[in-house]
Amino acid sequence: MKGKWKILLEFFVFFVVCLLGLASCESTPKIAGHVKDFWGAPVSGAKITIVGSAFEDTTDASGQYSVQYVPGSIDLLCTKPGFEEEHKHLNISTPSRFPADDITLMPLPAQTGIALLGKTGLQNIAPAAVMHQAFRTRADPMGVFAEDHDISTVGNAGTVLEVTGPIQIAETIGDDLRLVSLSPDGQIMDNWHSPMTMPNEIKIRLINESVISLPHMRIHKPEISGGRYAYVRFRPATMFESLRVVSDTAYPFTVRRH
Repeated sequence: MKGKWKILLEFFVFFVVCLLGLASCESTPKIAGHVKDFWGAPVSGAKITIVGSAFEDTTDASGQYSVQYVPGSIDLLCTKPGFEEEHKHLNISTPSRFPADDITLMPLPAQTGIALLGKTGLQNIAPAAVMHQAFRTRADPMGVFAEDHDISTVGNAGTVLEVTGPIQIAETIGDDLRLVSLSPDGQIMDNWHSPMTMPNEIKIRLINESVISLPHMRIHKPEISGGRYAYVRFRPATMFESLRVVSDTAYPFTVRRH
């Protein structure tokens, strides 16, 4: 009989120890959340780190994570190869299980360049050569000297983008690109003819856009309708050229809205 009570007592002690252990686990302060990509799909294998500490976790197949923390000002860093890193700053005064807002990771283009953030993924915009015609000075039939400026055109039709709403473009080139409007035949600049007494002018049709700078990438949000466009940069002008001179490479694309 004594042996039976001894077994029951040992089982009871074991049960209490387990309960205390579970309570201890539940009392450990943790930040819990979800990581998704630009299109809302869960991101697995993303590393979650509390900056300045050894606390970290990795998201599971559903994008969930749970990472321990010490109350105070917290810098939560989310990283994964192929994505732009993301920081989330939190202020938590008391230890608890804290439900954090979703973290959205922006994908990086597979190669240095420009890509549309489309409906389901990235659509790369292929680079194209820019062709230049010569600058020259001549006298017209009346004997007045005049100038004919360069004409720059894009070498191919460019990537076709099928869009329905606002456009967002991811860019990792790292140079100061400007968005310009192209003519139907791919011309970047209007042909400009003027007397020598008139100031030089090159008609480049620049497009307005907002740009968000991230650590390794910029997100362009251009204000454009259907038509042909290109991202170009301007090289330094020589003494015989106007101030705005297009470089030899452009990223052309055609927008089709539905």
